[in-house]
Amino acid sequence: MTTDHRPRVLHVGPLPPSLGGVAAALQMILRCPALAGFEQRAFNVFRGGRPEIAGRKVPTPGRVLRRLALTTELARQVRHERPDILHFHFGSESTLDSIGALLMMRAGSGAARRTILHVHVDPATADLPGRGALGQRLFRQLTRQVDAICVLTDGYREHLLRCAVPQPVSVVPNMCDEQLLALSIERQRGTDGVCVVALGRLTREKGFFDLLQVATRLRNTRPAIRFEVAGLPASAAEARRIDEIVESAGLRECVRLPGAVLGADKTALFARADVLVAPSYWESFGLTAIEGMAAGLPVVGTAVAGLKNIIVDQQTGFLVAPGDIGAMQRCLTQLAGDSALRLRMGASGRQRFLDRYSAARVGASIATLYQQLLEAPAVPHRRQGVA
Repeated sequence: MTTDHRPRVLHVGPLPPSLGGVAAALQMILRCPALAGFEQRAFNVFRGGRPEIAGRKVPTPGRVLRRLALTTELARQVRHERPDILHFHFGSESTLDSIGALLMMRAGSGAARRTILHVHVDPATADLPGRGALGQRLFRQLTRQVDAICVLTDGYREHLLRCAVPQPVSVVPNMCDEQLLALSIERQRGTDGVCVVALGRLTREKGFFDLLQVATRLRNTRPAIRFEVAGLPASAAEARRIDEIVESAGLRECVRLPGAVLGADKTALFARADVLVAPSYWESFGLTAIEGMAAGLPVVGTAVAGLKNIIVDQQTGFLVAPGDIGAMQRCLTQLAGDSALRLRMGASGRQRFLDRYSAARVGASIATLYQQLLEAPAVPHRRQGVA
């Protein structure tokens, strides 16, 4: 009988079908081959029901009670398993929700050797730590038992350092399905039948209605451009509104709305794509952008916090201001008419993906962080007897 001597890591966060980038990021970490040297388990904070739309959530009594129950269950599981590392995935934005999540982390960290806080939101726009001195002080207080913090971009790291957090801060970007790397970069077609794809919730915040305006403008001037927008509306009423806009604008022939796409269907969507567009008004990271880069597509995105750290303007695609319909139209028109430009930007984007966002590169950085924490002596802000 063999004994598994791999260090034990307990991840705390949502798993699919919960919506949002945290669930997708956690799932990729759990599957990452570069982390095979660790015994990874997950404490799933999503317990069924209707998946919530990502973003700020109202702290209803029901959500508070669920959080309390999860906190008790997590503390019990950590005491039972005594993991070497508690890796807590934090995606809260509002003050009360953030406090609840961080208190849950503290309740579970007592019996773990080391604790990592993985921040999956923009720390400058979330209430905690935010930009104000009070929020930053409260964040430092609630995270004083944390041994290391992970963030998604270099910009987020700089902000946390300005907040004077005492822990080391590492940049750990999200990963995506690498089956997209099997798609040929040279599959891009000529200037006829160009396919522009977008993935995300069909909401104003994700820039979906801006994209419909772009499609309306291009319908007559560039009829060869067609759009496929994969995602779900926020409500039944919003779905009816979208249907009315598509009908009244005459977009049935050039805009396809396949709903949510997963697995082989998503790969097939990228296989028939020539350009990816990410028109969001806000993104903590921008997973679809690195998916597009992995697939060898030029990416047209908005210059918001997450995307501007991924897309290199004029090199892997174009950055435009959020809501700038004209600029988005011009970029898509230029790419649709220049297959060589699409090929060049797509190749550059794939190389950037391999250099920065591949499972091998990101997984190795996480494995290094784990090993450094386990080999380091106890730090003063940890409670006595925990290390």
